[in-house]
Amino acid sequence: SVNEIAAAMEKTAKISIRVNPSVNPKTHPKIATGLKESKFGIHIESGQAFDAYKLAQKLENLETVGIHSHIGSQILETDSFKDAAEKVCEFVLKLNDEGIKLKFINLGGGLGISYTGEDIISPSELADAVIPAIENLNKNLDNDSGIELWLEPGRRIVGSAGIFITRVLAVKETPYKKFVNVDSGFTALIRPAMYDAYHRVVVINKLDEPSCETYTIAGNLCESGDIFARDRKLPEVERGDLIGILDTGAYGFAMASNYNSRVRPCEVLIRENGEIDLIRKREHYDDLLMHQFVPEDLKE
Repeated sequence: SVNEIAAAMEKTAKISIRVNPSVNPKTHPKIATGLKESKFGIHIESGQAFDAYKLAQKLENLETVGIHSHIGSQILETDSFKDAAEKVCEFVLKLNDEGIKLKFINLGGGLGISYTGEDIISPSELADAVIPAIENLNKNLDNDSGIELWLEPGRRIVGSAGIFITRVLAVKETPYKKFVNVDSGFTALIRPAMYDAYHRVVVINKLDEPSCETYTIAGNLCESGDIFARDRKLPEVERGDLIGILDTGAYGFAMASNYNSRVRPCEVLIRENGEIDLIRKREHYDDLLMHQFVPEDLKE
């Protein structure tokens, strides 16, 4: 445990405990982390979180300084943030009444970005939603300096900054669909396959041409779910065209894999003046094998 490690080092560890406020963030189920059924956090409403703080207070090598909550990702409305803030602040006041004085509340992140042109929450709107609960809490705390509010920006920083570029290998027309087969798959960008996430798609070398055909953009893996985009209106696509998948700055490389023995692509930084810098090298086949070893008796 943290307490045992701190004791062995003759230190006092400052800790924060993640709680579950039982809040519906109204986002995709796979990234909704504040629901009471979620695996994340210790539940407030059941009393387990209170018991955890009381236990931590008794342990000699722990100093409980904060509380953490994170209700989900890609959230597009403020009500859930407001609900979480109110529940966490009410709980912090209860802890204060028991002599447990916290220095900060971390309400996590979850600010969404616009993948489809939908309205998104501004940082100021998020602040307007959660600050009243913090201000009310500080009025009731016997703490001269008050309690700090921490927030995590998450994908909002980089999500819209990235473009994933893949080349067309073939255009395949069936009696039911026209497929654009590209030279990458969900090993490089898994969000569409995992979350049914929508990303805008463009043909980079045909930006000025009219959208006249409907295509499904298919990856090159042996999975029927390896689809980047379904039924999109695009200019006429040909072999060799470059497909740009937009708003891929977040959870791209971080969730990439070597499934199907695929190497991960490079990343480049394009500056405002047009200069390009390589910031991550493309992998090669040898990179897939570098951590693998054959026992001596199996080499022959």
